[in-house]
Amino acid sequence: MIYNLFLAGVERTIQSLGSIEVGRGDNEAFRLILRKSSRFITVSMLIICILVWIFPEPIARAFGADSEATISETASALRAFALSLALWCYIDMIMVVYKLYDYHKMSLFISLIISLMVIPVLWIVAHYAPSLLWYSYLIAYAIELLLIFLVHRIGHLKFELKTDE
Repeated sequence: MIYNLFLAGVERTIQSLGSIEVGRGDNEAFRLILRKSSRFITVSMLIICILVWIFPEPIARAFGADSEATISETASALRAFALSLALWCYIDMIMVVYKLYDYHKMSLFISLIISLMVIPVLWIVAHYAPSLLWYSYLIAYAIELLLIFLVHRIGHLKFELKTDE
């Protein structure tokens, strides 16, 4: 998927260039890499979301939808899914950032909630509001971002490079 192309590029940039600056202990250079990477992923995801929002029908056709009824039903699902993938990209990128800031447990926590949060949310939405099923990913990723924020705040984590000095 096109999201993965952008995300993989951003994560490789953060990991390769970022680890050099982390090794040097250069907090400002590392933050510059994070700002530029965040800006790139934000602009990329914004463009993709806008395209999906404006042109859901051609995208549905590209994935094999051929009847007008099916195509019209897919518009809201594709839009919700596009937004959820944008959130997923941020969560995945944040996981790498925590790893480089030497918060391995936080990075592991994020890795686990990415894998484990969606299924219970899917089940709850399917049970209580089946018409909103396509919003399950969006809901799950929003909850994940909230949990990451809360754990970060509760743990008093700071995005500062740790030095041995």
